[in-house]
Amino acid sequence: MAPRIARPYWFRATGAAIPWRAVLEDQAARGAGFPAWNKVAGDLPQLDDRRETDLALRWQCRPSLGVPFGPFTVWRRPAKGRPQEIRVTPEQRSEGLLLRLPELSSAVTVTCEAVDPAAPVALLVGYGSIGLAEALAAHAVPAPGPGPVGLGVRCSGAWWALLVNGRSPQVRIEILADTLADPAWEPVEIVGLP
Repeated sequence: MAPRIARPYWFRATGAAIPWRAVLEDQAARGAGFPAWNKVAGDLPQLDDRRETDLALRWQCRPSLGVPFGPFTVWRRPAKGRPQEIRVTPEQRSEGLLLRLPELSSAVTVTCEAVDPAAPVALLVGYGSIGLAEALAAHAVPAPGPGPVGLGVRCSGAWWALLVNGRSPQVRIEILADTLADPAWEPVEIVGLP
């Protein structure tokens, strides 16, 4: 098998949990007074009561690569709580504390204190440029109050973390190379078959 690579700016998936039942109920409530709705309402599928949400994936390919020429396999790996503690020198920025990671990381965990316990504390991680728009993953805790705050994210490879409204960070990472080399990866499905 070819070695696994992670290049989030070449090819990646983004996911969202969609509550289809709530979407359908909202559409039904809005459309009930329209004759066109009444024509299609009887043909709508019955939704499984056991499924509150479905995961919708969107594949994103770098334009210079184009789309895959054939089917590809989607893999998954159980999340493992084995990040190693690292030392970072926080750099104060207008948005918060910038934490430059010493290795390309697939998981970043930060324990810190809130600067303002009445305001949210957030952790953003990214690969290239630094900022909210460039973040690959984020985690926020609304108004944590006094005491330590724990934040954690997983992503396809981060070089930096931005801690918003936090101080005295203790940082742990899982190195991306270790994640990719883990033998626990297993195929989930093949995408692109008719």
